[in-house]
Amino acid sequence: MPDLVSRPFAPLTTLDGVGEGTRSDEVIFKVKKELTGRNLADGEFTFDLINKDDNDKVVQTVTNKDGAVTFKKLRFKNEGTFNYVIRERASNLPGVTNDANSDINVTVTVTDNNGVKTAAVTYDREAFTNTYKLEPATAAITAKKVLDGKALEAGKYTFKLTEVGGNNVEHQATNDANGNIKFSEINYDKEGTYTYKLTEVAGSEAGVTYDSTEHTVTVTVTENNAKLEAAVTGNNPTFTNSYKDYGVSYEFLSSNPAYPNLPKEVTDLLPADTNRYTSGTNVDAKQPAKTSVTVTEGTWTFEGYAETNAQTVADKDLKFTGKWNFTPAPKYNVTYEFVSEDPNRTLPAEVTELLPTDANEYTDGAAVQAVQPAKDSIEVTGGTWKFLKYDADSKTIAGSDVKFTGTWTFEARRPQGPTPPPSSSDSTPPPSSSGDKPSGSTDGTPGNSTDKDGKDVRGSATGKKVLPKTGSETSIFAIAAGFALILLSALVYRFKKAN
Repeated sequence: MPDLVSRPFAPLTTLDGVGEGTRSDEVIFKVKKELTGRNLADGEFTFDLINKDDNDKVVQTVTNKDGAVTFKKLRFKNEGTFNYVIRERASNLPGVTNDANSDINVTVTVTDNNGVKTAAVTYDREAFTNTYKLEPATAAITAKKVLDGKALEAGKYTFKLTEVGGNNVEHQATNDANGNIKFSEINYDKEGTYTYKLTEVAGSEAGVTYDSTEHTVTVTVTENNAKLEAAVTGNNPTFTNSYKDYGVSYEFLSSNPAYPNLPKEVTDLLPADTNRYTSGTNVDAKQPAKTSVTVTEGTWTFEGYAETNAQTVADKDLKFTGKWNFTPAPKYNVTYEFVSEDPNRTLPAEVTELLPTDANEYTDGAAVQAVQPAKDSIEVTGGTWKFLKYDADSKTIAGSDVKFTGTWTFEARRPQGPTPPPSSSDSTPPPSSSGDKPSGSTDGTPGNSTDKDGKDVRGSATGKKVLPKTGSETSIFAIAAGFALILLSALVYRFKKAN
C-alpha cells in the first residue's frame, strides 16, 4: 500500500480529504473527483465506502457532486485504528476511461484523551481522476486523375491538399495507374469544420497541359454517442490533363518532270520515324541510306529535302519532302550483218532477207544475246546456203553500239546419173562397163590389151588409143535414160521452188 497521507482531525470545509464533523469523534469521508477531457457533471460517477474491518461491507454509496465525493459522517466510539476503502464503480460512460486505481485507502485512528475521543483520518491519495476522450474520426479525401491523349502512368502527377486556416497542414499524394488519388487518412479528435484546398502541382512534362482548377473540400466533424464522425463534402473531384504529340513523315518526289515516277530502288530508301514529338521539339531530318541509285534506265540522285534539314514541331505533324533528280543513261543499238564464208560468192536475197533486226535500245553494261536467223539453210539453184554462226553468241554493251556478224557458207549440188564419155583428146580412156583396166595388159606390155572375151585390142599405128567395145548396143539407151533423169530432176526442183 502506498504511503498514507496523514492529517489531524479538524473541522475543515475544504476538500483536502480530511474528515470533518461537529464532534471530534465524527468523521466525514471526502475526496476529490476529477475528469479530464470535458466538464464533469454531477452524479456521473458512483462510489462506495467499504469497511475493510467488517468483511468489505459497503457502508455508504454516493455520487460525485461539485467535483467531490462526500459521504455522510460516521461516529467512532472506541479507540483504535479502523480501515476503509473508497471505491469508484465502473461508469461505462462513452469516451470515459476510469482511474486505473479504483480504490482510495482510508485509515481512521481514534484516540482517547481524558475521555475525549479524537478521530484522525489518513488517505493514501486525494482524488479519483478519470479521463474523457472521444473516439476519433477519420476522413479519407480522394480525387480522380484523367489524362487525354495517352496512357496514364502511375505516380506521374502530384496533388496537394492544404488546410485553410488552422495549422495550414499540407498533404500530398500521387495518382495510380487507374487515375485514383488517395491522401493519407486524416484523424480528428474534436468537433469542428475543416476546410481544404485541393490542387494539382503543375509539372513540366512535355506536351502536357495541366489542370489548374482549385477544388474545395470540407470535413464536418460531429460527436455522436461519444464518438466523432466526419462527413466530407466536395470529395473526389476530377483533374483532367491533356497530352498532345505529333508525328514525322517522309516522302520522295522526282524533281525531273520528264521522269515523274520514282523506281522501287529509290522509294525503298524512304526513312521512317515512329517517334512522337511534342510541340516545340526540334526534329532533324533522317537522310536516306544512299544518295545515288543507278537503275537500268539511268541514275537517280538525291538533291536534299525541300524543307530545311531540321524543323520545329508547332502543334501539327511534320513532313520532310526529299527531291530526286534523274539522269538518263546513254542508249546503244544492236545491228546484224551476214557475210559469205567465200568472199568470191555473193549472198543471195533469200539469205539477206533473213537478217534479224533489234529495235530495242540498250544501256551500258547490258548483255545482249544474238538473235538467230529464222532459217539456217536455204536451197538455191546449184546448191545450198547454210548458216554457220555469229562472231559471238552474246555481247556486252561497253559504251558503243554492238554488231553481230553471221557467216553463211555455200555447198554446190553434185550432178546425178552416169559419167558422160570422154572426148578423143582424152589421154586415158575410161574403164569399160565390164570393168577392164585401161591401157594395159596382163603381161605388162604397153599399148596392148585384150577384152573380156580375150580379143586383142591395140592402139593404132599413130599411137592413139582405141575405145573398147561395150559389148552391147543397149548402152546407148542407158546413157540417154541417164540424161533424161537429170532433166526430170531439174524440172521437179524448179517446180518445188516456184511453189
